[in-house]
Amino acid sequence: MEMINEASCDRCTSCSSDAEEERGHPGHVERALRFEDLTVGWNIVEGVVAANPVERQDGSLR
Repeated sequence: MEMINEASCDRCTSCSSDAEEERGHPGHVERALRFEDLTVGWNIVEGVVAANPVERQDGSLR
C-alpha cells in the first residue's frame, strides 16, 4: 500500500474541499437536509391532525 505525504498533496485535486464546493455537493447536502426537516415537520403536523377527533354537526365525534 502506498503512503501519501501531506507535502505531496496538491490542493487543486479532487480531494480538496475547494473542489467539492465548486462541484456544488455541500449545497446539495444542505438543501437535502432542509428538505428532510420540512418533511419531518409535515409528518408531525399530519400526526397531530390525525390524532385529534373531529366533531360532527350532530355533536358526535368521528
